[in-house]
Amino acid sequence: MRGRRAAPAILYAQLIYKPKMGHWTQCPAIEHPAKSRRYLTVILSLAAIDGEESDYHQVVTVFPAQRRQFFDAQGNLIGYVPLAQFDLENSITGPDPQNPFSYLGDDTGLRHTYVDVNVKNGITYSYTIVAYDRGDSLIYSLESARGTGTADRNFITVTPRPDYSGLIPADVDSLDHVQGNGKGRIIIGIIDDDILTSDEYQISFSGDPAASFELLNSTTDEILLTNMPVNFQDNPVVDGFQITVDSDQKIGGIKSVTDGYGVDVFGEGAQDSSHSWIVSISEFPLSTPESRTHDYEIRFTEAGAVAYSWGPANISTAAFPVNFEVWDVTMGVNEKICLQVKDDNGNQRWDEGESIFIVSASYPEPQIGDSLNAIFPDDFAYILIINNSSEDTLNIPPQIGDIVRIESYRSLRSDDVFSFHFDLPGFDPNSVDLSQVRVVPNPYIVAAQWEEIQNVRQIRFMFLPPVCTINIYTLSGEKVYSIHHDNFTGDEAWNVLSESNQALAFGIYLYVVTTPEGQKHVGKFGLIK
Repeated sequence: MRGRRAAPAILYAQLIYKPKMGHWTQCPAIEHPAKSRRYLTVILSLAAIDGEESDYHQVVTVFPAQRRQFFDAQGNLIGYVPLAQFDLENSITGPDPQNPFSYLGDDTGLRHTYVDVNVKNGITYSYTIVAYDRGDSLIYSLESARGTGTADRNFITVTPRPDYSGLIPADVDSLDHVQGNGKGRIIIGIIDDDILTSDEYQISFSGDPAASFELLNSTTDEILLTNMPVNFQDNPVVDGFQITVDSDQKIGGIKSVTDGYGVDVFGEGAQDSSHSWIVSISEFPLSTPESRTHDYEIRFTEAGAVAYSWGPANISTAAFPVNFEVWDVTMGVNEKICLQVKDDNGNQRWDEGESIFIVSASYPEPQIGDSLNAIFPDDFAYILIINNSSEDTLNIPPQIGDIVRIESYRSLRSDDVFSFHFDLPGFDPNSVDLSQVRVVPNPYIVAAQWEEIQNVRQIRFMFLPPVCTINIYTLSGEKVYSIHHDNFTGDEAWNVLSESNQALAFGIYLYVVTTPEGQKHVGKFGLIK
């Protein structure tokens, strides 16, 4: 008879409290104070067993005041409904054949982050994160212990709180493309601004096109992440932030052709905004991939340009003026470049239907008869033809101000490097808005859901500045209690006891919030039996 495999290792968890985001991360202990805001962020981390990561999955469960339980037909507790569940993409899904009450997942892929948006400020929630294995044809899936309290590393209790008034949120100060001309989208998500640093960071890539990236703290010269996949939406959280890199996996070639308003004009049925013309375009045979990684614009202008005659560069000369210019606009360069026109009817001008050759060589403002200074066929990127639209019965060609934009595939590559750093959170006393201060619940009703512990009364002052004084008075002006708020959150709890530790009588009370800068706000709250 086969022996049971040991249950999966317990996961380490640390709750990080952020507005609109929240996550767990692998951590030896829970160290952060309860500084949560409106949404809870959970960072997930799975501990692989003996390197056999493919055998393990992970699940996140949440237990608010009422646990999400399910029972059998006799009313016996069977288990708890997970708040979220993440499992390996290995085709092992659905109910466990050996235990229909255990669900093996939906091939979601493992995640490092999870956002719980269904929480309320001031209500206490408990979370646990557990690992489970897949079982087999004889043995049902096993799950690690859920934990019973905050002494367990995978269990935590938290109370969401609002940001303080006047907060300047952390932000990415700059993201500079310091090397290379690849194109991609770098998303830097701030997860925990408490552990952000002001260090400089650098992102570099491996592969052409880039398949993975590396993150370097260039201030400390420490490599923080390596071999992280491109076009993957959930890379690990490090130093309080998470990076996602999106990039086309192609270098060179036509990605899109649009007019000046972003309307697709490439091919049959795709006409410009004025319904006058369409574009056909192809790559020039034997041109270099580099010339086909640039972005170009054909701009119809009053000044125009001089077109070179069609042919190899050594016989091509500046032939006649045209009413458009060609520009290289890669990464905002804006360099005017050369063009050739194949003058099919020999009338010494460009007409709709005649080929335009984009030549990636600087435009020298030539005189008629000057030779083309370009390399053939290397610099000849694209052949473009602008045709009249079938809807344009008047045969109106592109007009002054019209633009044809050609975007090329230009994946991030091994020579691309980005650098960035953060603006850390700050405080602006001029943006403090005391009119937003609230007492919750208001009115306070004994034994309300707000009470975290039965028969222990508590109200909260919300949306406070980071430091202030709160004085509570009766309607007759007698001072009841004074609170010095300095915990740099937007929230302060009060047990509804007077300075002499006596329970307050039920009725209406005044509160006055005063900041060190002299701002003042007066409000009311009620106590009801």
